[in-house]
Amino acid sequence: MRGDAVEGVAQIRQGLAVSQGEGLNLFRPYFLGLLAEACGQAGHPEARLTALAEASTLVATTGERWWEAEVSRLQGALRLQLPVPEVH
Repeated sequence: MRGDAVEGVAQIRQGLAVSQGEGLNLFRPYFLGLLAEACGQAGHPEARLTALAEASTLVATTGERWWEAEVSRLQGALRLQLPVPEVH
């Protein structure tokens, strides 16, 4: 949040890859939430949506719910930023 957002995204992705490679998935929804925020700062809304979708799926499948409310909040904030489709 205080530096280069693109570099921050790269570092978070690297950390997620290393931890997953080591079989360490504890707190992964939290780190995916951080990734989503960094992607938003870097101007990558699609990557932000992907990270939040993965975090939401993990919360549902692993039962690691302590970060669930924040994942939902981030998803809601993202939806508010999306353009509203025109209805004819």
